[in-house]
Amino acid sequence: GPPETCAERLLQAREEAGAFLMVGLHSASIRAALRHLEQGAARAGRSLSGFPVVFVITLGLGSAEAGTRWVRSWFAPGQPFLAYPSASNLYWLKEAGFELEPTHDPAALGEDQARQIADAFGLFGPPETCAERLLQAREEAGAFLMVGLHSASIRAALRHLEQGAARAGRSLSGFPVVFVITLGLGSAEAGTRWVRSWFAPGQPFLAYPSASNLYWLKEAGFELEPTHDPAALGEDQARQIADAFGLFGPPETCAERLLQAREEAGVEHVFLFPAHDLERGYNMPEAELQAFERVIRPRLGG
Repeated sequence: GPPETCAERLLQAREEAGAFLMVGLHSASIRAALRHLEQGAARAGRSLSGFPVVFVITLGLGSAEAGTRWVRSWFAPGQPFLAYPSASNLYWLKEAGFELEPTHDPAALGEDQARQIADAFGLFGPPETCAERLLQAREEAGAFLMVGLHSASIRAALRHLEQGAARAGRSLSGFPVVFVITLGLGSAEAGTRWVRSWFAPGQPFLAYPSASNLYWLKEAGFELEPTHDPAALGEDQARQIADAFGLFGPPETCAERLLQAREEAGVEHVFLFPAHDLERGYNMPEAELQAFERVIRPRLGG
């Protein structure tokens, strides 16, 4: 439905949970999204005071030209990168002044235009550049990092953020950091199975949503190529990688691993990202929600 109706429904669903918005980094898009939320809240007779809003930002590590390359690429045949996970991205880019059709040809975008769109859409380039851009976008909004659970990866990510803050003349004091953690419920072998699987033909699970996952795994001591064959990983190696990458296994095990990450690396805020592949897609994570409510959150003291 209309954005206002969606905002109202979101508020009704779980007022205290907050909203997760994938609207890019452009100030005009962010203002528009917040305006829609406020309108939905007003229609529902509610207020956004104290209502947490989380911005889901695409991250593409690489050279200074990484953003241009991503924006001018295809996610899948017939689906531009900018139209993934849905064409609603284009709605928010329009708010930022970039009008594109869901069927646009990304390769036809000019280099300068692609660069501007990339800056409005997400974080692209070296880690330090991404950190600086994030701080510039909205210093008080905090950062969402998908870097795994290994203490070495987390320290490296925080170091990049600190360097970016220093370059921007800012401090991370009081700057909230949320870690986006992959969650794969199942048996004790769930992690091994996920790590040794494919997200899609030719794309290992570990390289989804992007190969930047492998950058952080390298910080944890696991060097893998974006084109690696996941089925060739040894069972013990796959188990270690799974432990460094996310939360896998029974809910009780996942809760204990989160407590361990809090003790070892200071992880305080997390956003759980249900493990899936292209075939399953974004099915509603009913099992994950129930596990979090009944087992994981109580064990975390929430």
